[in-house]
Amino acid sequence: MEKLFFIDYKKLDDADLFKIDNPILRVLRRYSLYISDYENNELTEAIFIRLGWSNRYKDTIFSFFRTICVVLEFYSKICKCKLNNGAEMIFYHDNNSLKYKIDNIEKDRYQYKKSLLYEKATEEGQTLKKVMDNIFRDNLIFPLLKEIAELTDSLSNFTPHPGYPFNQAKGLSNDVLDSLNLMVDKIQACVDEGKELQYGNEPNKTVKLEQLKEWHSWFKNNQSVYCLDGFYEITDDGNLKGVKLFENQSLNNVFPKDKKEIIQYLQNMKELLYKRGKAMNKSIR
Repeated sequence: MEKLFFIDYKKLDDADLFKIDNPILRVLRRYSLYISDYENNELTEAIFIRLGWSNRYKDTIFSFFRTICVVLEFYSKICKCKLNNGAEMIFYHDNNSLKYKIDNIEKDRYQYKKSLLYEKATEEGQTLKKVMDNIFRDNLIFPLLKEIAELTDSLSNFTPHPGYPFNQAKGLSNDVLDSLNLMVDKIQACVDEGKELQYGNEPNKTVKLEQLKEWHSWFKNNQSVYCLDGFYEITDDGNLKGVKLFENQSLNNVFPKDKKEIIQYLQNMKELLYKRGKAMNKSIR
C-alpha cells in the first residue's frame, strides 16, 4: 500500500506522458499540455477520504516549476551559453515565468511561460536545451531532480490547507514562492508584526490579520493530522517555525545560490516527502 503514496500521477494520465523517459522533461510536457497539478484528482479525493482528511481545500507542498527554475538559473550562469551573435544568455526565475537576460539586459519579452519550457528544452539549438543537457550530465543533481519531478506529482506532495486564498498567497508571495515551510514562517511573521499579508501585484490581494491568526491555529491543530510534522515545528511558546531546506534558507533568502545548497535543498525536499508518504500510509484507515 505504501507505494500508492509515491506513484507519479503522470503514470495515470491519459496524455501518454510516460512515453517520455526523462521525468524532468515529462513534467515540462505536462505544462505544455496545460495539465494542472493533480491535487484535485479523483484518486486524491478518494485517498483523502480514506485518511479522514478534509477535501475542501487542497494544495501542493512544493512546486517543481520553482525548483527546476532554481537549477536552471544556477546552471545557465556556469554554462555561459552564447547566442549565434556571441551574446551571453542567462536564465533567472521571476514569479511564474522563467526569464532571461541577454548580455545582462532585461526586457519584458525575455521570458518563457511554463507552457513553452518543454519545446525550448527539447529543440536542438535552443539555449535552454544546452543548459538542460548540462544538468542531465550532473551525476549529483540530476538523480535528485528526477526523483523530485516524480514526488511532486505524487500524493506525498498534496495536502489540505486552511482555506482561500492560502494557495494564492503561498504561490504569489515573493518571499515564499510556493514552499509550505516558508509560508508557515510568513504567517508567523505577520502575526508577530500584527500586519496583514500582501501578495501579488494588485493592492487588493491581501489576507487580513484575523484570517492569518486562524491559519496559524489551523497549522498548530493539524500538524500531526495531515502528516506535516517534518515541515515545521511548534515551539514551546506556541510559535510556528518552518524547517530549512538548506542551511541559510529564510524569507529573505528563499532559494539556494550554489551547488552545495542546491543539493541540500533537493535532498531535504526528497526526504521530507518520503517521510510524509510513509506517515500517510500508516494513517490510512
